[in-house]
Amino acid sequence: MLTDPLPQISAYPELEFAFILAAAALIASALFVFPRSTVLLEFGVGAAAAFDFAQIANVHIFTIVCFLYLLFGEDRRNNAPATFAAIALVSCAAVLGVTVLTGDLVNSRTLGVQLVLLATSGAIVASRADQEACLRMAYGLFAVCAIGAAIGLGQRTGVIPYTHFTDPNQLGRVRGIWREPDWFGMFAAVGLVLSFRLPMRFSLQAFTTLVLTAAVVLSLARAAWIALAVVALVSLARAYRRADTAKRWQNRAVLASALIGGALFLSQNADVRQYAAARAGALVGIRQQDTGLQARQAQTNALLDLAASAPWYGHGLSTAGRVTVDGRIDYGSAINNVATNWVLGWWIDGKLLAIPLIALLALSAVRFIGTAGGAVLTLVLVASLASNAMLMPIAWLAFGLGAAEAAENARRRRTGRRVQSSQRSRRPGRPNTADRIQPKSRV
Repeated sequence: MLTDPLPQISAYPELEFAFILAAAALIASALFVFPRSTVLLEFGVGAAAAFDFAQIANVHIFTIVCFLYLLFGEDRRNNAPATFAAIALVSCAAVLGVTVLTGDLVNSRTLGVQLVLLATSGAIVASRADQEACLRMAYGLFAVCAIGAAIGLGQRTGVIPYTHFTDPNQLGRVRGIWREPDWFGMFAAVGLVLSFRLPMRFSLQAFTTLVLTAAVVLSLARAAWIALAVVALVSLARAYRRADTAKRWQNRAVLASALIGGALFLSQNADVRQYAAARAGALVGIRQQDTGLQARQAQTNALLDLAASAPWYGHGLSTAGRVTVDGRIDYGSAINNVATNWVLGWWIDGKLLAIPLIALLALSAVRFIGTAGGAVLTLVLVASLASNAMLMPIAWLAFGLGAAEAAENARRRRTGRRVQSSQRSRRPGRPNTADRIQPKSRV
């Protein structure tokens, strides 16, 4: 049996209430005693989003930290566009969440509450964070991704003990600090994207990029590979053109070192090289006997059957989780609540009621692609088409960061245009109207 790297406190019901009270009192005291602890809290928001299912009493730690940020963080209510995006996010999530009350095949009634809480957490980030706060949150996310990637490499080399994860193809894969190798690969890819977007010293960027690149390859997570390729073609290319000259050359050097380091890593690990080539070849049909892809196809067929039988308001949130790994539909008490494909899963759960949230997230990924949060959101959405991570905090933090950053960039552009317009309105050689000497009034 697999041992979760982050056991949930909910496994010990007698300690839940006391732990929540003690943790809340300790954090509240620290925030009152140390005024600048807001900086640490912003860093903690990003760090908490990197843990896939770390919960207290079925509430994500990320949500708890976000509400603490709402209570004790700096108030910045002049960010109207981001506030509008935040309201839209919570509203669309509530529309889908209410299907737990109307669906006929709902597996978990509490999943609607979790969805709305995650959306509210992302809305808090979008409506309250400015450029500096977004940067601190992104650094917190990046730090946990890099540390988790390093732990995964340590597990591979035998330095750190771990429980093997055996996939349907009987491949032993490492997991880092996450529950599954697919999440290990996705979060390593998130860290890799951020390493090219966040300002940092060359030595730190080169080292972490090398570690994260090796982790992405080692994870053997095909969904993460495809998502990273999409972001690399769209987001990183766009950021590369707009980067300053110094950052451009630094990214070139870091990318070259990562490619060389990745090649050396594969050359020294024959089994990883063989597995990576086999899994990559299966994506283009070179290898036909791939149990994992066959299982995904069976799951997709079962999801399509459920979708065909769903009414216009869907079967209810969590219904898609009834599809098992081998493609059967479990009409009893299923152990899972989400489908492997987030779009198809939510279409089954809510049908027409799921369209607003699906469209909002997809359009936001396109709209925010020029920001670090938008790049991460794009990666998570693409990866979740095969390995669903939409009930994890990472997607909602990415939405909040993207909305806040895009609103801040738009405000700066408007300010720059007003300054340029004011400068052009002054005729050369003549003083501005406000600077002219006014004639003396007659007595």
